[in-house]
Amino acid sequence: MKRALSWSWLFPIFACLLSVWAVLCNLNPGVWRLNFIASLTFSSAAYVVAWSNWPAYAVLFPCIIYLTFIKTLTTKSTVKLFTHSCLLGLAFAGFVLVLYPPWQISLTYIFIAITIGKVIKDKLYRSISTLHFLAYLFAFIIAGLLLYVWWKDAHLAIQSMENTIYPGLRTTLPGGDLSFEFLLRGYTNIGTLKAFSDTSSNQSEIASFYYMLLPLLTLFLVRAYQKEISAIEILLAGAIAFTLCFMLIGIPSFLAEISLWGRVPAKRADLALGFSCLLLTALLAKDARAANDRPIKNLGTIAAASSIIWTVLVYITTIHQRPGILSTLNPVLELFIFGTTLVAGFLLAKGSIRLHFVIMLCLSAITTYNFNPVVLAPDYIKTNIAALKQKRIDGTRDQVLVFESLTPSMYLLASGIKVVNGIFYYPQTTIWQQLDPTHISTNIYNRYQHLTFYAIEGVNSKGKVTLETPQSDVVKVTVSAEDFDFTTLSATKVTAPAGAIGLKSNKSLLYLSTQNGWMWFSVKR
Repeated sequence: MKRALSWSWLFPIFACLLSVWAVLCNLNPGVWRLNFIASLTFSSAAYVVAWSNWPAYAVLFPCIIYLTFIKTLTTKSTVKLFTHSCLLGLAFAGFVLVLYPPWQISLTYIFIAITIGKVIKDKLYRSISTLHFLAYLFAFIIAGLLLYVWWKDAHLAIQSMENTIYPGLRTTLPGGDLSFEFLLRGYTNIGTLKAFSDTSSNQSEIASFYYMLLPLLTLFLVRAYQKEISAIEILLAGAIAFTLCFMLIGIPSFLAEISLWGRVPAKRADLALGFSCLLLTALLAKDARAANDRPIKNLGTIAAASSIIWTVLVYITTIHQRPGILSTLNPVLELFIFGTTLVAGFLLAKGSIRLHFVIMLCLSAITTYNFNPVVLAPDYIKTNIAALKQKRIDGTRDQVLVFESLTPSMYLLASGIKVVNGIFYYPQTTIWQQLDPTHISTNIYNRYQHLTFYAIEGVNSKGKVTLETPQSDVVKVTVSAEDFDFTTLSATKVTAPAGAIGLKSNKSLLYLSTQNGWMWFSVKR
């Protein structure tokens, strides 16, 4: 079990690091050290770390798809060609099974851009033959077989997710609902990842990248003037521009639907934007000899101006963040962030990419260290609740209903205890048949959901259940603490904060104990 958990934790980190490094070395050969630092910078970014390295796992597969696609196109050995196509099929199936369309769709467009750019730059289209088409067909068959076997077992669950109001029917989001302040929220992560607490959000949602958009644009224009950009950089810059347009301005609904971008909430395009900006930054690194072929007068002044303007924009957006975010920062942290932004932006605009990445890597490490799952991961997880140590007469396992906070239910689930409420990809039939037997509230709970329970006291309405969705991914169930009949649910145990004293008067519950500020009850049957 320990080895399995270690593999689950560490595989995305190292797999992403090596695969992004390989992609950069393929796109930008001859500077493997710089490419490695760039890959390490991405793998340690706040957005990647705060989502428990899931973005690293999502990026891994398109990296392998790109590499094997290009290798299949360039190799002359039939054996190697079909070996690469086999890996291509496996990677494609793996990417489909990530099962998170917002990241999959946005990343796909980025990789399409760099793939087309690579084919154009190296004129790889000249070497396409019938054998290559057969190899790609072979890859498609492998992916199709794997996905068919998976689909046989999973199709009912997938169809249930597709039929949910959220996110299944979310197909025409036009974007444009992201503010510039929210786009640059990553500059607050040095504080928010350590101390952020807000009922309307969480540390994962607030996490982002340290974008250097204006300095990056400055360097891109400098390289364009020096005629040092290729189709890859041009298409990648176009993909970045489109992503920014989608996030900040929006696109027509019909375009969102046919392009599948309608399944991407604007705030979920951060992964594609952060990754593409890093790729473009690395690709704009040129050696001194190439850069001096067409020197730019006053490059230092231009770089300084670009960096100063960007730092001012970062400052303005930072001071306009929500009070809950600003409370995590102090003058020392702010001075450190703005100073680092000024220096890193100057180095980027000037073309000192290696030093820029070193600074950004150090900044990412400082930002994420205390929040990194590798640092926070416990040595073991076990249940130390006295109420759960009592064996049931019928030999079945306890199933716990947790009131108010979802965090305890996640702890219980991780320690092997069955829970009634938690996070569900689609509505669970049993509990909603128990809570809403007439199905009159289907539109409320037919969604991906964080299912929370609350007990309200002093309400004499026996059995009354109130359902609401305070957020698109949250279903809130409110019951009468004194009168709700808990025997109608599958729960055998109920736990709630010690302040919910009304539950002690409930005739369907037997009070057991209070431990660590939580009351425990047994459901009478």
